[in-house]
Amino acid sequence: MITLGNPCESLETVRASQPERTSERLRHDPDRRADYPFTRLAELSADRPLRTTELLEVNDHCGHATVLKEYAGLPTDYPLKVSIEGELLFGDAVSERELRCELPAILVPSGLRYPVLRERTWKALFAIGPLICYAEPALSAEQADEERRRLGRTLLAMPRNSKEPEQAERYCRHLEEVSRDFDSVRVCLSWEEVLAGRSEIYGAAGFECVTPGHPFDSSYLARLRSIIELSTVTTADRCGNQVGYCAALGKPHVLAATEDTDAAARECPEFCQIERAFAVWTDELLPTQRQIVNVCWGLHEKKSPAELRLIFRIVEDMYRRRSTTLRYHESAMEGQADIFARLGKADLADYLEEQIKAIRGTKPV
Repeated sequence: MITLGNPCESLETVRASQPERTSERLRHDPDRRADYPFTRLAELSADRPLRTTELLEVNDHCGHATVLKEYAGLPTDYPLKVSIEGELLFGDAVSERELRCELPAILVPSGLRYPVLRERTWKALFAIGPLICYAEPALSAEQADEERRRLGRTLLAMPRNSKEPEQAERYCRHLEEVSRDFDSVRVCLSWEEVLAGRSEIYGAAGFECVTPGHPFDSSYLARLRSIIELSTVTTADRCGNQVGYCAALGKPHVLAATEDTDAAARECPEFCQIERAFAVWTDELLPTQRQIVNVCWGLHEKKSPAELRLIFRIVEDMYRRRSTTLRYHESAMEGQADIFARLGKADLADYLEEQIKAIRGTKPV
């Protein structure tokens, strides 16, 4: 059994202080709007403050940190000592904010990010797969079954933020053409699109509009998961994080009517592979699609609650040593592995050594 000992006993202490299940806590927290139907667009999209105890506040955008802590069995007021890449970044893109902050580790979707980040930072890197896989659905199994009966064969459209109403109108016409074999069409809108009045355009075309809500709402991922899981096929007009999320939940995704793609993104081989692989209409996730999603979003990297707690405990100890021992090593992981070896924690040292090998074994982008 892998244990960390005294330096990280605080994680066990805070874990023991969390008696309620996630579902109960959501039900009794009205500010999180957990029970609002996905069609209550105005209420879910209304501006709200970000309430978080995270040392890096952006960690809790879309509730990412909250979801991970709930999954790992930690109280939501425990501040994680990691930064979280909330979406897949293509090519050599990095977040300077995550590199500059004092947190000693970065959570990424997959090993695709290792070569880029290891050239830019001494921080520890851990791949954990798609964040949406850690969220509990907002709907119960019974509620989801009832909705599926109501919706029938459903096409879920996830359009990009439109620059002008005409863009939304063009996408409406596209959806009318491709949705003839479906019983219903739902359009999942961002909070910006709702506030811009785009739901009126889609509603006038006969489509049901839904939203996961404001990104400062920690129920965001739970809603998005249920919205996706209620669909039969999903589609979008841009290549983005939704591709990996839909595939991770077993839903076929189609990239169609794409326009204004970022030129820099098109220079990334993986981006181009995704666009080609998902340009076909299909009722099932194809093997080639699953393969590229696994490379980019790390479907195989999802951690168990125990594995996630182990990472958080290791990083907690790294954080305590960040201004001393670790700074004398080429990387935080090498320094921490050396510390564990000297403390006789061979199992933990071996765990980090395996992670170091995985990072070194990835090819530069």
